[in-house]
Amino acid sequence: MKNLITLSLLTLSLALAGCSNKGASCEVDGDCGGSLICANFAFCGEVCQGICADECDDDADCPDGERCAMEASGDRSYCMSSTDTPEP
Repeated sequence: MKNLITLSLLTLSLALAGCSNKGASCEVDGDCGGSLICANFAFCGEVCQGICADECDDDADCPDGERCAMEASGDRSYCMSSTDTPEP
């Protein structure tokens, strides 16, 4: 019984960890969990590397320490911190 509870808690933890991958590298919005978008830093060709981030309209929409920045395309804005860079 103890092993079953431990396994259940481990499975739940892994499932919840996958719900938010803020800061992870991405190519399209579908690569990001929940309401996160794949924010692109620069214009690019067919494949573009971005970072999963919260969408925003202004700085007030972002958590403390982050600011609202416009994508290079000018289509959307996203919350970014000074340390945001896509993971390899």
